Amino acid sequence: GVACVVYIYKCVPILRLSRADLRPDWKLMGGICGVGVPMGLQFSITAVGSTNAYSIKGSTPLVDSLASVKYALYSEPVGNTDLMIYLRESGGTYLYQNLYTLPLGFLLPAGIEDNWQYQMDNPADVQNDLAFLLGADNVLSETAGEMDGSTFRFTADITGE
Repeated sequence: GVACVVYIYKCVPILRLSRADLRPDWKLMGGICGVGVPMGLQFSITAVGSTNAYSIKGSTPLVDSLASVKYALYSEPVGNTDLMIYLRESGGTYLYQNLYTLPLGFLLPAGIEDNWQYQMDNPADVQNDLAFLLGADNVLSETAGEMDGSTFRFTADITGE
């Protein structure tokens, strides 16, 4: 989050805000709302019809974790999983606790914006440099493979599940 804002501020001048950008343009906003409200209603009708059967109104365990949804109410029991545990039931409503939620805000150590080398040619090196600055191991590593046109093929050393 913060690293993205710093990157945009330093590398994409067209996205920097000025005082003029902070003043509302009522005519433009009216035009946008005139198109956006009907489109939003259309999408909401479509979304309700295509919700995931295994979750609440389209919410997924990943979204719950990212949005810091710590507790969920269900109308029927779903059982304990690796991601949540049953707490209690009352009047046909079941309460579960999500075990893996992320905080809504993050703080970065001082100096990240000055020391992070985010303009390297290799995106993997950029991510590994950020991991290094945060005191973590490399998140991406090089692997041997073959390049065939625009396709890269490799064989993993460890099989997946």
